[in-house]
Amino acid sequence: KKSSSGGGIDIGDKVRVRDSEREDWKVGTVTEMRGNKPAVQLPGQSRAFTWTFCEPEGGGKEEKSAKSSSGKISVGDKVQVRDNEKEDWKNGTVTDMRGDKPVVKLDGQSRGFTWTFCELAGKSPSPRPPSGGKVSVGDKVRVRDNEKEDWKNGTVVDMKGSNAVVKLDGQSRGFTWSIVELVGSGSEKKPTPPSGGKISIGDKIRVRDNEKEDWKNGTVTDMRGDKPV
Repeated sequence: KKSSSGGGIDIGDKVRVRDSEREDWKVGTVTEMRGNKPAVQLPGQSRAFTWTFCEPEGGGKEEKSAKSSSGKISVGDKVQVRDNEKEDWKNGTVTDMRGDKPVVKLDGQSRGFTWTFCELAGKSPSPRPPSGGKVSVGDKVRVRDNEKEDWKNGTVVDMKGSNAVVKLDGQSRGFTWSIVELVGSGSEKKPTPPSGGKISIGDKIRVRDNEKEDWKNGTVTDMRGDKPV
């Protein structure tokens, strides 16, 4: 795993780690260096691993200042925080200031950290609207976070503002995504007509979303305008 450390990390340091921006931070100890990658052992575990994100406990040197649209934040303020726009807001209290970065201890936790986004509690964060038209709980959708990713299929299990929370097929938890489209009605999806011309319900066809994907076989079950489902 490639380490994206905050710099200045040495053996014995307490750090926080995670492998993706959707994961919660985990606190551990650097037990060795593998090249320029710190190997971190989490509490209760017997082995150490490298992680995609690794920074000193409390925030790395490269961490951006907390972005606040709520005005000045001070020690003791109740705030809501997150590290990226895909995460849910978390509530906490400012326990310290490191330069212009508030250190926030989340409700029910014992340690404080700095965060990319920090706003005074009570301010409504701007929701990230889904794309591909209106979706509702129970809808079958396809999702991805950028145009380079393959589409993933799932079901809308909740709505957070205008953001659809989608549980992927075979998974137990739901997340919000940058691009959400109703299955069969994506604006980017173009039907691939067979050499025989017009496509009709019941036809056996092959489909893909881009030239890098493998073809997938399926059967037309419905027509939405000129788009086969």
